[in-house]
Amino acid sequence: MTNAVQTALIAISSTHFVALTTLGYGKPSLLSFSEVHELLRNTGSILIHLLSSNEWADLCGKTGVEWDALDVAPNFMTHWLHTPGLVSALASHWSSNEELSPRVVEQLCTSRQHLAGYELCCELYKAAFDIAFYSEYGISLLLSYKSHFVLD
Repeated sequence: MTNAVQTALIAISSTHFVALTTLGYGKPSLLSFSEVHELLRNTGSILIHLLSSNEWADLCGKTGVEWDALDVAPNFMTHWLHTPGLVSALASHWSSNEELSPRVVEQLCTSRQHLAGYELCCELYKAAFDIAFYSEYGISLLLSYKSHFVLD
């Protein structure tokens, strides 16, 4: 056995990459804002997987990364999508090359604030679940929090 550093193996299976390379009828690939968001999120996940290395092959990739740090790169990549300068630089009409109006760019950039309070409640419930699961109080603490949150 050697102590060489192992790198992770990854297979990329994404419909976005097919859409980016397939040109239909001479038109460029037309992705919606949510599809570009998902593409950047997947790219961040791929970066975490590819840039990790470990002494043991079983711990390479996402399995060797702390769970708290798994979403750092995907969130960092998608954060740039909500910057007005980047949105206006990337988005334009495909045939006339007309730029988006500042009002539309502002609406796209503030779209992640929609239902932010609900998402915060979901995260607080998950945090309360973790505390209850790993504490000595157990499930009774979790059940007392459940009445405050409405989940899917």
